[in-house]
Amino acid sequence: MLSLKQLAFKAAELSPNIPNEAVNFIREISSPSALTDIIASNLDITIEEKMELLEELDVKRRMQRVTWLLTRQIETLEISQRIQSEVKDEMDRGQREYILRKQLEAIQKELGEISGEFNEIEELKNKIEAAGMPEDVRKVAEKELNRLQRIPQMSAEYTVVRTYLDWLIEMPWSKETEDNLDLEHAAKILDEDHYDLDKVKKRILEYLAVKKLKKDMKGPILCLIGPPGVGKTSLGKSIARALGREFVRVSLG
Repeated sequence: MLSLKQLAFKAAELSPNIPNEAVNFIREISSPSALTDIIASNLDITIEEKMELLEELDVKRRMQRVTWLLTRQIETLEISQRIQSEVKDEMDRGQREYILRKQLEAIQKELGEISGEFNEIEELKNKIEAAGMPEDVRKVAEKELNRLQRIPQMSAEYTVVRTYLDWLIEMPWSKETEDNLDLEHAAKILDEDHYDLDKVKKRILEYLAVKKLKKDMKGPILCLIGPPGVGKTSLGKSIARALGREFVRVSLG
């Protein structure tokens, strides 16, 4: 009977629907049958479950049934309370972040870092939208932009994130050039820019010939191998000039 009372007190702490009068009555009661009845009357159970309790005349079995129902209700209340606590914490965290961001904007505006006509974050947001990025790249850019809003402008991390965003924005995502696949024109440029290297130039022309015949085919990537100074970079420049493309050099070393 003592354990049943303790369960009832725990349920009363978790539920605002159990009146104080019932708790006080449970504390003073000494009859197992009366204790079972008063707890059952305050349980959040179905009509069928209440009927089962009323039909059960054996006090011990009725106490066992009430104990099980009360334990179930306590578990439900604990889960509900935990969910409410998590939701409240999430809302408090979001509200706190919003307030801090507004305070940061006010401080930056006071220091002259933000003006009414110019907002760096808004400008970056507009540039990201206009850059024509693929969907997965745009999501990364937006994530970094949100991160940038939370970083003080004077920190080193702000500069790193801002530089990364500028690099993403400046990439020519939606810009394309039309290839010039005139083989005679390409051969003339290769001969003008390079003496000898006949085998290499022949392979480049073969590659361009295949590309001309099947423009939508994704062929193999040409790889120029050799020690420094043998003409790898200049060959790349010649290929770009022959195709009418811009030449971009990226050093990986």
